[in-house]
Amino acid sequence: MLEGILRQQPENGRCIFVDMNSFFASVEQQAHPELRGKPVGVCPFVSDKTVCLAASVEAKRFGVGTGTSVKDAKVLCPGIKLVQANPKLYRDYHRRIMDELENTVGRVNVISVDEAMLLVPSYLRSRSSELGLEIKQRLGEIGDDLKCSVGVGPNYFLAKMGTNLNKPDGFVDIKTTDLEGLYSLLSLTDLHGIAWRMAKRLKAIGIKTPLELYQAPFALLKQAFGVNGVNWYLRMRGFEVDLKPTTRRMIGHQCTIVPKPAETKAQVLAVASQLTYRAAIRLRKSGLATRSIVVAVRFAGMGRSGWGMPNSGFGWWGKVYRGAEPFFDSATFFGHVRRLCEELPMTAPVRFVSVSAVDLVPRQHLTQLLFENHDKEERLSEALDDINFRYGEATIKTGTSALKDRIHDAIGFGNAKYNAQELPR
Repeated sequence: MLEGILRQQPENGRCIFVDMNSFFASVEQQAHPELRGKPVGVCPFVSDKTVCLAASVEAKRFGVGTGTSVKDAKVLCPGIKLVQANPKLYRDYHRRIMDELENTVGRVNVISVDEAMLLVPSYLRSRSSELGLEIKQRLGEIGDDLKCSVGVGPNYFLAKMGTNLNKPDGFVDIKTTDLEGLYSLLSLTDLHGIAWRMAKRLKAIGIKTPLELYQAPFALLKQAFGVNGVNWYLRMRGFEVDLKPTTRRMIGHQCTIVPKPAETKAQVLAVASQLTYRAAIRLRKSGLATRSIVVAVRFAGMGRSGWGMPNSGFGWWGKVYRGAEPFFDSATFFGHVRRLCEELPMTAPVRFVSVSAVDLVPRQHLTQLLFENHDKEERLSEALDDINFRYGEATIKTGTSALKDRIHDAIGFGNAKYNAQELPR
């Protein structure tokens, strides 16, 4: 098997990776000229009790980064400008960036809200460097303060590595002839996908540097790490092992209730209904149905680990609905969530709520007879989706969503095609 794979040598210039530098903070600087050139921290809300979701290039020079507490950020960078996150603005810029990428000749894979990868057609791979530089220029025209790092390589891994080598606003084209020289300059944790645990396991078998990993025998890596070892052997040589189709196992949304936790069951249900609304839209857009719903909450002032009741010393409570008949309409989804929330013991205020659809099945695999009872609800849900997509999220909403200030809009770095593209505009 290995001999067959190795006979098909990696092709330089196959992948172009685009990483928007300090994306949330850069968008804020683009939208607000008074922030340009200044250290900026983007927070869920402006308070010493939260953390920075993103930091501008200027703030990073002082040691402020994603996850730095606001309190520490003020110590590290006394002049930092703190702004509350504006997910709608970030989605707008994300779409503009992706629209620009879609106008190129490459096939675009959205990786996250601030990352994308283009697969370059074979007839253009000899000109991938030129294409990468053209992409940088075109994205720069969206806004002077929006900088991106671009990496070109034979596979996803090396193209992604290229974006990390010369930040911010860098450009690196990695070719297979550069690999030994590149790996000799790096440490194990510089490699995308290797954190300290994996580095420790590698060192236990005598591999202390990326160059040693690159030179390690196939048999050693396979024996020590199985399929993962095989993938690392191929990945380090420029073979593609990371762009594989995945099957979604869960669709859900979660929310930390700030600044004050929910104190009544009705307030929890209001938050859960908004999370349900978003999850149901994603379920339908993904062409899926679900048989099971999970509602989980974390109580304010409780620990983060363990499950159970507040008075048992644990901070979490969760409940699962499991049914035989799949569904995908909002009314059925919310009905199950409401019944689960009714069982919530409000013995402490609730800080965090999560609603998830699990046990997913493709709708096209199900017979129409199975959904006869849901036909009316499905048509209603899709009509509401169309209205809300056209005129804005929650133009029409359920009565339990009235406490809108209880839930803050948020956008994650992962699953961008769900975070940025499937929510109502």
